[in-house]
Amino acid sequence: MRVNPRDVETLSYLGLYHAMLGERKAALHYTEKALAVAPKDPGALFNAAKTESQLGEPLTALEYLEKALAPGYSKYYAKDDPVFEGLRNNVEFQRLVEER
Repeated sequence: MRVNPRDVETLSYLGLYHAMLGERKAALHYTEKALAVAPKDPGALFNAAKTESQLGEPLTALEYLEKALAPGYSKYYAKDDPVFEGLRNNVEFQRLVEER
């Protein structure tokens, strides 16, 4: 962060890692910073979906996931990611990761 405090990938992963530690405020802070820098970046949107899922926010997670997949982010990663385990039976999640 000292080298580039606007590095989208680093910011989005910091959000996810804080979510995994149960640090909601820090997780949302870094996720918001990442999306402020690059609101349409598929990787940042995917990590935002994972962060929200980890924080127990399935609706927000699905919104971010849909935005990440729309420009072509791989459905494969979403389909098999353990962070989305709680969404596997969700109809919307199944629709999003469905192979066409």
